Amino acid sequence: MTMPKQSKQKKADEQSLPDNRRILMFPTASADTPNAFAHLGFRFCYTVIAWFVLGRGINETSFFVSLNLFVVPILMDCLKFTPTTRVRMYIRRAEIFVCGFWFLFSVLGMTGVFTVIKLGDQYLLSTAEDFIGFYLSGIDLRYVWRAVVSVTFVTLIDWLFKRTRRDEVFAGTHRTGGES
Repeated sequence: MTMPKQSKQKKADEQSLPDNRRILMFPTASADTPNAFAHLGFRFCYTVIAWFVLGRGINETSFFVSLNLFVVPILMDCLKFTPTTRVRMYIRRAEIFVCGFWFLFSVLGMTGVFTVIKLGDQYLLSTAEDFIGFYLSGIDLRYVWRAVVSVTFVTLIDWLFKRTRRDEVFAGTHRTGGES
């Protein structure tokens, strides 16, 4: 016994109905639709610019706060979306790991575990003198800034491996052999 094919309109109507389970899981989520500035390419470009700005005007007190303000929005962006494919799931995990690492690093700096010391024209990262966990001394802050580019790199990867609604429709059409 074969099931009758559903009409295209009926399928479209079913797909456009809100998913009640998602509404119950996320009752305060915004119902607004994203615009061009919500594009992952825009996020990558903004992150590149912000990374360069992070490298300017460094002083002993502001680096960790600036780093935190740089990484938290990207981390929150990663946490608020659920990936649709396995590859996107791995990318999201990598983003959360990288951003989480820098978030923890910045918090440790803001709480005084790490300090920035100026010696001549160089800024050096070290641990506080009264911190007993481990000892760091004399790490050039330029190396830390260069390593922070990892945040920009994961936003690039996220953008390159994004799936659009067009991709989903094409994949669905491809799986069904061209039938809609």
